[in-house]
Amino acid sequence: MNRDSKLHGGTHVLQTPPGENDQWTYEKRTHWWEADALKSWFLSKGYTLYNRTRVDGEPTRFMFPACGKEPDEHSFPYAHQHSNVIDDDWVQGPSFTTWCGYRNVIVYAQDSQGRHVAIKAVKDRSEEYQILRYLKEHLIPTTMDDFENVLPVLELLSYNEYWFAVMPRWGDVPLRPLARTMEEILQIIHALLKGLNCLHKHKIAHLDIKADNILVSHFGKRLTDGNNEFRATLRSQGRLTYAFFDFDVAAIFPPT
Repeated sequence: MNRDSKLHGGTHVLQTPPGENDQWTYEKRTHWWEADALKSWFLSKGYTLYNRTRVDGEPTRFMFPACGKEPDEHSFPYAHQHSNVIDDDWVQGPSFTTWCGYRNVIVYAQDSQGRHVAIKAVKDRSEEYQILRYLKEHLIPTTMDDFENVLPVLELLSYNEYWFAVMPRWGDVPLRPLARTMEEILQIIHALLKGLNCLHKHKIAHLDIKADNILVSHFGKRLTDGNNEFRATLRSQGRLTYAFFDFDVAAIFPPT
């Protein structure tokens, strides 16, 4: 066991992915992510983890940025940012509130420049790790022209038997608000076909293609993005794009 795992309590909590109803494992993972020592470890790598919202003092599935710093400009592959203004304070929450999903293997952070990222824990030598390593080495776009509609991996951080895959934070519910013209629908179809072609060209089979595993290049507040008019405006201007992500059941094949 290396020094990091001794210092921060190891990574055994993440070894058995829970189902949606496995609340005990979910809570164990939450406390693991919330440990001050792990937050300090990420800070030493240049990432400030989001804070979790709390109910009666207990952490929830929702997170929001911990630092007020924002980048001077939002350049690709980082997403557009804009949150709706909602009268209901509970729905509104802090700016850019998001959630950690049912499995709680993803958290969110800002880098030293204030850019928003998502961080996923994956097991060393797993198929998912091999795919993410491949994406990191072969599919890092520098401009939109280079982008092949697969979410890029910015960095892989080694942590005992696990790796933390750092990716730009993009938004979910990618088809919301609904497209309003045929041109917008065709833009979405083109982006997804381009991403699928990219994966297959590189011998990667996703094996779980659905809306939940597609992201869009805009985020605001998780609970209100489905009605975000700024996102709708970006789509009407042709400024949105889409990306496949989440390779936990995917497969990669050797080149022939």
